[in-house]
Amino acid sequence: MGLQQTELLQTFEKDMGIPLQDYIQQKRIQRLNRLVQRLKLDAFNASTRTQLPGAVGAAENSKINHGSDRVIPWLNQLLLAQTGKSLNDTQTRIVVGILQGERYSEIARRHNQSEGHLKGVASESLETAIGGLWGANPQT
Repeated sequence: MGLQQTELLQTFEKDMGIPLQDYIQQKRIQRLNRLVQRLKLDAFNASTRTQLPGAVGAAENSKINHGSDRVIPWLNQLLLAQTGKSLNDTQTRIVVGILQGERYSEIARRHNQSEGHLKGVASESLETAIGGLWGANPQT
């Protein structure tokens, strides 16, 4: 890394109070959280039109406030169709945790994983995979 780039990174951290890499991770996690909430709405709309495997009726959905019973099967169908891959266990835990309104520290503690690892998975592979479902410029 050149001196100019180092100075820019130091200036960014001084001005923003956070290292650039951490800032980028935070923004990607925020985007993932918005994408998951959009998925929740889209999955509900899709499952009311067509019953998906694992989806429940509208009356039953009122009892399940986080909606993972609809979102996970629907999201896996979309990802399989587009990428040939579905969510792995860690990615599924993150999506369910977001839907339940949990913090990453709570998800990590519940599944005996580090918060840093979960944030890394969320901000790298998961945000990219889910964001790709809406193309290069999703409305989030």
